Amino acid sequence: MKKILWIMNKYVKGEKDEAYYPHFLKHLQDELSAKDIELHFVFFSNLMKNNIQGNNNHFYSSLLFNDLSELDLQKEAFRIESEYVFTFKQAWFPDILQVSKKQNNRKITVPENELNDIEPLIKKFLFLEELISKEEIDIIFSDVSPEAEMEFGRAIGHKLGKLVLKTYEGSFLGRTVLLEHTKFGQDKLVEFVIDKNYSLDDANAFMNDYINNQGQPSYLGLKKLQYKSSVIEKVSSKILNNKLLIFTLVFKKFFNFLFGIWLWFESTILKKIIYDKFEEGRPYLFFGFHLNQESTIGLRSIPFVNQTVLIEMISRVLPYNYTLYVREHPHWPKRFPFGYLNKLKSYPNVRLLSPKISVHRILKNSKGILVYNSNTGIEALMYGKPVLSFASNIYYNHHPAVLHCLNLYEIGEKLSKLIKMRVEREDTIKYLKKMFSVSIDFLLNSYFFLSDEDAKEKAKCFSNLLTGIITNNDPKTKEVIL
Repeated sequence: MKKILWIMNKYVKGEKDEAYYPHFLKHLQDELSAKDIELHFVFFSNLMKNNIQGNNNHFYSSLLFNDLSELDLQKEAFRIESEYVFTFKQAWFPDILQVSKKQNNRKITVPENELNDIEPLIKKFLFLEELISKEEIDIIFSDVSPEAEMEFGRAIGHKLGKLVLKTYEGSFLGRTVLLEHTKFGQDKLVEFVIDKNYSLDDANAFMNDYINNQGQPSYLGLKKLQYKSSVIEKVSSKILNNKLLIFTLVFKKFFNFLFGIWLWFESTILKKIIYDKFEEGRPYLFFGFHLNQESTIGLRSIPFVNQTVLIEMISRVLPYNYTLYVREHPHWPKRFPFGYLNKLKSYPNVRLLSPKISVHRILKNSKGILVYNSNTGIEALMYGKPVLSFASNIYYNHHPAVLHCLNLYEIGEKLSKLIKMRVEREDTIKYLKKMFSVSIDFLLNSYFFLSDEDAKEKAKCFSNLLTGIITNNDPKTKEVIL
């Protein structure tokens, strides 16, 4: 029997708009158990404790390892960082980049005092290390979140030679694929075929439809389970939990109101001043900003969290007569401060586009696309445009018209190659066929489970994917159990 440990998202509650997420987890556990796979869950908060179903649930307690002195903890920290060849802060930074008390969805730095608050992390690592050993776990799994505990699981699994899987939700046009993680920032696509009926003709038809109808990644149209709390319910809940006093609540609401006015003024007036005209007839490359706080950046592209720095380096080595167009992420334009974007105005041959300009219009006449690991890279290939990527992704090594650059001395060389590359339609069709065959058409976000029946159906599909991957990874057998 194989054992999977799912390191759960510590911010999920499993209630209200997440009410059917625990149902999905229970159904998944049952489906896997029927295939002789034992699924365990480990929780690093108590938010889901009253809602979780099933068994094999392990809860971390802050009281654990309280017998260790400060000196003992320091020794353990040195041991862990040495043995596992990583640092606690590299695991902690992507986590608090999203949830820091000082975060306003716009900052790309974290407070020193929060980054240095390592002692609780040492205890969590020790707990996870002991749990994996005691339960004889074979596979470590987590969702797309950049949580420190999930990174601990990767580090432990990599050192012990275990299979470490992580979802990569939405990154193939809104579908979910799984990645196998090894070293920090290094992963590879898990290529187990879950849909054997998807054909080259299907891929060709999809590409034609996507381009002709200016398609969007499917996650934009997904239905979410919605629960609306009343104002009284929200306030009373916070007061009862001693999390917020009335005065603090009023002050926060007033501050958010003023901040909202600033965001409106910034987006409606200030940014429009610095947007450049889009000249489609000139030779240009395109760089679409990623959302700074998401896993794509904080976890998987940590050397490039400050995207303006990379753009400055690119601007110095652009090919002759080329312009680099840059655009904010169209779904979160208010996440990019005016000052952050205004830095681009001082870089030679860099132009800032309005987020209202369609990516389809931009891709159509571009000579090449620069990305980390976003859907834009896939869309570019469908438009016959080559891609230069700066982080691990699901198109480099899977399509011949994708270049990869981690050595920044090679930027000029890569750009020179990029503008001469041809994208063969047949290669893109083969790539799309493979990606549709190894992906599933739903996301694992806790609010995307709409009913018990929906949760059960998705659990069955996901269990088939996990079972196939585990079986194919087992040298004792290659027979797929579905």
